[in-house]
Amino acid sequence: MQIIIKHQVENFKEWKKLFDDSDGMRKLFGEKEVKIFRDTENENEVAILFDWDDPKKILEYAQSKELKMAMELAGVIDTPRIYISDEDF
Repeated sequence: MQIIIKHQVENFKEWKKLFDDSDGMRKLFGEKEVKIFRDTENENEVAILFDWDDPKKILEYAQSKELKMAMELAGVIDTPRIYISDEDF
């Protein structure tokens, strides 16, 4: 299953370090692969493409306390927008 999450962060470099540090947590929830993209005009606008092994696990992760806390610590400053591949439904 592929999913894209797009959001604004306070500081990309700080966000990226914390994102990388949370790799183990994401893997526990079923992440297989991830790619990060930044807006060409605003480096703090981030889009993340995930490959996940199970639609149920991505929903568990998206609703987890761990993710909410990690996003706050990493400086996410808006409500993430989530896009799910319709090929998986």
